[in-house]
Amino acid sequence: MKRKTLLTAAVFGALTIVLAAPPGFSQVSTSPGKKVAFETAKGVPLPMFGMPVLTATIVKGKRKHVITVDAMVRLDLPPGPATLSLGATVNWDVPACGLEMHPTGTIGTVASALQECPNVGMGCTVTGTFILDLDNAELLQPGCFINQPLTIILNAGDAGPGGGVGQPVDVSMIVRMEKKQ
Repeated sequence: MKRKTLLTAAVFGALTIVLAAPPGFSQVSTSPGKKVAFETAKGVPLPMFGMPVLTATIVKGKRKHVITVDAMVRLDLPPGPATLSLGATVNWDVPACGLEMHPTGTIGTVASALQECPNVGMGCTVTGTFILDLDNAELLQPGCFINQPLTIILNAGDAGPGGGVGQPVDVSMIVRMEKKQ
């Protein structure tokens, strides 16, 4: 009987510790990837209007393929009104080779997706899907995309009054190189 009580107390104690522990976060990074790369980051300081927050690499661009990016930025509890902006580029870090991914905003890819965060103390999220046709990109910038490494940069920031600048954000990005049909 004493052994059963000890075992019950040990199981209960372990369960209490597990349930009382705060939820964790595991950063994901599978870059570089041949066809897919996943990137996440937690607590990244939100920059001003459209600065890099995440980078992923596809090892080599291929003809008859497109690059797609699905991304999200989450801002919790801004101290003032903010406007989250989100956009993506490919090979922007290579001189004379960078292109913005579609869609682009009227002032470029840094504002392709926008989300107003008017309420102080309430979080908000901006998401976006961005696409670049590698054959078209190669026509625009020969020698920069086909059979070359592809660096995808996710740009984000506060494009509004600045209430979110410097605040920690959670960021995620999935990059895929997919064959065109």
